[in-house]
Amino acid sequence: MNNLILIEGLPGSGKSSTAHWLHHSFRQSRIPSQWFYELSEFHPLALRSNESKISRSQLPTKNIEVWKRFIQSEINECEVVIIDSGFFQKNIMHMMNSNIEIETIQEYARQVEDLVSECNTHFVYLDAGYAEKHLQRVFRVRGKRFQNALTEWSNNTEYSISKGYVGIEGGLKYWRDYKGLCDRIYERSKLRKIKVGVTNEPWSDHHQTLSRYLKVSNYNQSNYSPILSGKLTGDYLLRGSDIIVSVAERSGCFTIKNLLHALEAESLMIPEGSNRFFIRGHDVSLQFEEFRQGIAEVIKVSSSWNKLNGYVFDRVWSGPVTLTSHCDVIGREK
Repeated sequence: MNNLILIEGLPGSGKSSTAHWLHHSFRQSRIPSQWFYELSEFHPLALRSNESKISRSQLPTKNIEVWKRFIQSEINECEVVIIDSGFFQKNIMHMMNSNIEIETIQEYARQVEDLVSECNTHFVYLDAGYAEKHLQRVFRVRGKRFQNALTEWSNNTEYSISKGYVGIEGGLKYWRDYKGLCDRIYERSKLRKIKVGVTNEPWSDHHQTLSRYLKVSNYNQSNYSPILSGKLTGDYLLRGSDIIVSVAERSGCFTIKNLLHALEAESLMIPEGSNRFFIRGHDVSLQFEEFRQGIAEVIKVSSSWNKLNGYVFDRVWSGPVTLTSHCDVIGREK
């Protein structure tokens, strides 16, 4: 690969949305790129199923092997590879959760940098400021469902248990410690790097900053699509099942409910063509087809690695509809 872009930050800091925007920016500039979403089942930096139960002492060595495997893989044929949460969240967080010594984690980070230094690597760090304040803000935006899931997960890590971190306050302390570790590793990093503060400035400014830094055109991902106003909203049934998703519209902007994983019940749709949208922050595209009297009847889903790829939904035309809770059935990106 000619360029490797590592994007890191706290949950809700915009990692996936930034990675997706960059992917489309490179495509707009006619530069072949490949993006790996943090929850992708096929993330190249995730341990394989037969590697996930290794001992704590073996974890740094095994993760180095994963990086070597990635660098030597066929992914190298792509001009730009964008890794969402591969360096910190896939590896370093796992080691912190296993109570591996900080010095060992920092040495591991140095070895990873040595490995990727030949790939023209750029390290993008989305700095959300104080971890506790940031997570509290994210919880307000994403709701109790997200807050409870993230709190339960962090409380159950070996690290939190050893520290006596419990409840929401314990979860916030966990993310404070994690960000402190990430901050230290970033500051010591010798890679080409850029820190983007994401607490105040609008995302359009962040995109301008990154487009200049990476020398790529700034992809305009406006979610306003007035030409389709009133033509897409409604409920759609997955063929061969009782699973239903719902498309809503607010001032020409569209969202789809219950399509993706359990922590994202409603997803923003970004126009990508006359009747085509992609889901912000995800490698999932929606094609609306078979219009009758100007109203779309069919949604076809495509993705390079999401399990939704190839799914077809048909509009439900009449009668009351009850949305089925199905986030554990389809679209769950592990």
